[in-house]
Amino acid sequence: MKLKEILINSIFFIVSFIIVFAIAEVGFRFYTDRKMIYDIEMHKYAKKLKQRSSVPGLSHEHIPNAEASLMGVDVKINSIGFRDDELSSPKSSNEKRVLIIGQSITFGWGVPKDSIFLEQVEHRLNMENDSIKYSFINSGIGNYNTELESILLKKNLPIVNPDMVVLHCFLRDAEVIPSKSQNFLIANSYLIAYMYIKIKQAFFFKNQAYKNIGEYYLNMYQPTSEGWKKQQEALLNIRKQCEERNVPLQLIIQPDLNDLSINSPQEKCYQIIRSFLNENHFSFIDMSGVYREKVKVPNSIWVSPEDSHPNSEGHKIIADELIKVFKY
Repeated sequence: MKLKEILINSIFFIVSFIIVFAIAEVGFRFYTDRKMIYDIEMHKYAKKLKQRSSVPGLSHEHIPNAEASLMGVDVKINSIGFRDDELSSPKSSNEKRVLIIGQSITFGWGVPKDSIFLEQVEHRLNMENDSIKYSFINSGIGNYNTELESILLKKNLPIVNPDMVVLHCFLRDAEVIPSKSQNFLIANSYLIAYMYIKIKQAFFFKNQAYKNIGEYYLNMYQPTSEGWKKQQEALLNIRKQCEERNVPLQLIIQPDLNDLSINSPQEKCYQIIRSFLNENHFSFIDMSGVYREKVKVPNSIWVSPEDSHPNSEGHKIIADELIKVFKY
């Protein structure tokens, strides 16, 4: 009888736990459908718009023709995997294609499609030109670094056949991104995913010798850093790919909007990046000084109070600088 009671109690406990968890999961999903939580919106992005890539070396790509509402913005992916309109084929004789490669800021996280900096530049140039049709093509994918961008570029160059490539660089581009399958429960439960993220965040700085995100970035740009070494190799590889097709390459250094001060660890990172780009004769726009001059309160151009991706106004600042490349 005692064994039978233990078995019954165990089954009762397991069933009760499953029911309580299911109610909590449904309730949490209901809540997050009505209140935007940055970490959950990123989880939705990974679940609804990303898939594992079949390309060797790539961790993930966008799901062709997928769509989702993220951060209150409708996002649609075209048949190639870009957050963009479908490409016309073949390219028209008066069309000038500019392929933009980058990460979540390039992708336009948290802003409507027509507010993304490259869309703003395309619209303004086409309003001012009758003889040339500019097509700015967005191949940005969230959670990419420069190494992944160089691999994706090799796939996309012959598809897009661009007249110029713009590489949108962010500080996390020197971060090593592990390629591994996500736990089933984390991948499929919003509640468990949220708890997992919060636990990781709570222990991140506690277990590392970093006082803030700036120091974390600066550690990535040390001479011995594996990620920085790979990023330098990837930058040279991207330029080589462009040179082989006789396509000009333009870089944009995108600053971290958590801290724009001249004395920040982030600024030391930009100095390291600028030094490498100058030594290797890259053409680049450094947005760190531009943002510092134009933005007095960095979080005023954040997507949300907990999300430091640039909002529409932050994208306009990039557009105002990038358009100069085509005007002068």
